Amino acid sequence: MRKMIQVAGRGYTLIEALVTMAIFAIVFLAVYMMFDSSTAIYAKSTRKQDVQQQARLALDDMTRQLRMTGFYPELFNAGVVPTQLAVHIATPTALAVWGDLQNNASSAVYLYCLNGNTLVAKSGLSLVDGGYNQAPPYSCTMASDQWVMADNVAGLNFVYYDATGTQIVGNGANGELDGQAPGAIPNYLVTPQRQQIRKVVITLTVQENAGPTRPRLTLTSTVRLRELN
Repeated sequence: MRKMIQVAGRGYTLIEALVTMAIFAIVFLAVYMMFDSSTAIYAKSTRKQDVQQQARLALDDMTRQLRMTGFYPELFNAGVVPTQLAVHIATPTALAVWGDLQNNASSAVYLYCLNGNTLVAKSGLSLVDGGYNQAPPYSCTMASDQWVMADNVAGLNFVYYDATGTQIVGNGANGELDGQAPGAIPNYLVTPQRQQIRKVVITLTVQENAGPTRPRLTLTSTVRLRELN
């Protein structure tokens, strides 16, 4: 009986302690790997969701605004029939139009383009018929009159169609319609291509600039310029 009591109370040996610690380490490592994997999956999903949400919001805003191209409430209310061009610049990567795009009863010129990897919109002064010498914004540079629509934009493309659904191919060096590119006040007298635009197809690609996978999303929207029909 005395021998059994002595054996039962002698405690753990060094080998037993090392084995126990090894088991705990393996269990801890497995739990950590599961947690780390779950965290990575969650972060990836969050980045992907942010990219998708940003792209959809930007495209929805641009689509809604561009539908109002050619709507001049202050002119219509004054009984003035506009004779000037509604689409000022139309290139594969930039679009400038005139109208009440913000639905605030006042028309202005709006430019949509890329400033680096940022999709921006710029608005110019309110215009009256023939008042283009007020120099609306035609250059996609940083300015106080612009706002950010989407960051981390990997691609922006505009394709133009006439009333019959035929694509209008620009005659400029880089596909600009009527040869008019951003950077200067466009020519409003030579307008055979821009005046035919009735539909614009927008393709927007947004890609997260961080993380090992960099989720990427491309969306397309068709805009009918209903005020020009």
